[in-house]
Amino acid sequence: MKKNMFLVTILVSSLVSAQVGVNTVHPKATLDVMKGISATLPEGIIAPRLTGDEIKERDGLYNVTQKGAILYATSGVGAASIKTAGITDEGYYYFDGLAWMKMGNNNEPWYNQADGKPAKDNTQNIYQTGNVSIGSQIPIIPFVSNGIMITPKLSVKGDMAATGAFYTTTGKYADYVFEDYFDGKSKINEAYKFKSLKEIDEYIKKNRHLPGVTSIKDVLKSNIGYSYNLSELSIQQLEKIEELYLHVINQQKQIETLKEQLTEIEFLLPKKNTN
Repeated sequence: MKKNMFLVTILVSSLVSAQVGVNTVHPKATLDVMKGISATLPEGIIAPRLTGDEIKERDGLYNVTQKGAILYATSGVGAASIKTAGITDEGYYYFDGLAWMKMGNNNEPWYNQADGKPAKDNTQNIYQTGNVSIGSQIPIIPFVSNGIMITPKLSVKGDMAATGAFYTTTGKYADYVFEDYFDGKSKINEAYKFKSLKEIDEYIKKNRHLPGVTSIKDVLKSNIGYSYNLSELSIQQLEKIEELYLHVINQQKQIETLKEQLTEIEFLLPKKNTN
């Protein structure tokens, strides 16, 4: 009888003041839940509990009019939809009018460059001190390339596209080739020495790769292919291009000298009688 009277009280209260009270006849808000009288009963409010896939099945039922709805996901969603993409594991989620968002710590792992505080807006310049993996849930694993242990700050599984330039920072530039060729030594790269074609020929026969270019033995190979340093490779390629130009220019000078000598020889030779 007491339970029935209590329900009647709630109903009357909700009809009169548009407020509902649980364990109270004087609600102070739209829904006011007070603790129970008995200390032997569990307290709290339990939201509807569904799996991530069950929430996804109800995608069509949620739009802007359900903004603010709260559910408890007992598991992450399998094949996510746009609305359920954020349901990755167990926990409370609220619907923001477009998708389900996890409740809890709102601090982002990204920091605002201006003040060093957690970023809040998608227009802020942000940074992160950790490593970032895109397109894969596999942790970034350090690897050895050319004898150096590498731990990538950014790992992308898939293609990348850019409309601007790609910049990299390196400690040297391939113009040390010209320095050594014309000055006899290079200040940019003191270890570099310009080689003659004969020296290069001997080196290739012995080592099976160009001097100054990373050997395939020093390039990391995985089950999906080779990993190599693009910055280092671009410098090596420019080095070889500059060397080729110098060799070609030198050969052209030799060809022109030989032509002049040939012309002189032809001039000294007796002319054939055409009669």
